[in-house]
Amino acid sequence: MAERATRELISQLDREVGYKIDPLPRKLYRAMDLLRSSRSLRPLARKLARSLAKAASTYAEVRGELAANEEQGTGWWEWVNRDDERVRRSHQNHPIGVGRTVRRVGTLFANGCRYPRDPLGPVGEVVECRCRTRPVLPPTGGPGEGGEGGGSGGGGGSAGDGPGGDDDRWRRELRAERASQLRVVGEAGVRDQLRRIRSQTPPRGWAPYHRRRHGGRLGAETDEEYLRLVMQHKRRPNLRYFTFLRARDRARMWYVADEETGNVLQYNESQKRDWSFFRPRDLNSFLGSGRGWWIEIKKRGPRWEFDEEW
Repeated sequence: MAERATRELISQLDREVGYKIDPLPRKLYRAMDLLRSSRSLRPLARKLARSLAKAASTYAEVRGELAANEEQGTGWWEWVNRDDERVRRSHQNHPIGVGRTVRRVGTLFANGCRYPRDPLGPVGEVVECRCRTRPVLPPTGGPGEGGEGGGSGGGGGSAGDGPGGDDDRWRRELRAERASQLRVVGEAGVRDQLRRIRSQTPPRGWAPYHRRRHGGRLGAETDEEYLRLVMQHKRRPNLRYFTFLRARDRARMWYVADEETGNVLQYNESQKRDWSFFRPRDLNSFLGSGRGWWIEIKKRGPRWEFDEEW
């Protein structure tokens, strides 16, 4: 009886995950009670408890990762797996699974998920998933061009079936354009821009939206705490500065990263204001997503210089 009721309940949860959030915790508690009532099912109860705890702990991380990708502004992302023996078959690299395939943000990958650990995706694709997304440039045409038709290389078929072949080319072109802009303003112009980023206060009304999106991972429960962390971040020593052109509109953007805290400030030079402040799940992976696209500004002695090879 307990086993049959448990199977029915889990089937119901499978159908409702991501759609009816409020009743979900009560049903999970019922499922746990039913599992514990049967001695043969207690190991399953423990496994379910571990999975639920892990899912709860990664929820904020997923939201932060998605927000950070969204703020890079490409509108496209790539499914990236851990590339080890634990990767499930459906998440392995294309053509076996969805790994290294590209999709427009908000559309489904071939496994039925919009992104790794998607709460609306099939349970078997979501539970204990360790994958992430990486923002990439459009797989066909230039930034903002192309559409759902045509994969990498400009042929037919669904968008992004397989790795985005044009991604490296567009990264190089955007980086070259940004490098040209930096040469025009020169070292003095770069130094002045960095001074503005460090001294400027966020615009009025900016904090509530960004604190709701990112405050949880930063430990900021109020708008005031969030703003205080922003200004403290700007005064931190040994910050790393990256600048790039946003793909969809070529806005001049900056990332100011602190490797000690893992926090990142995003600044919009085109609009002359702070854009966001967040803590990515993995700072090294986040910075790695800009390789070949962003330009790092480094201080060598008294001078600020940039490295086109980042």
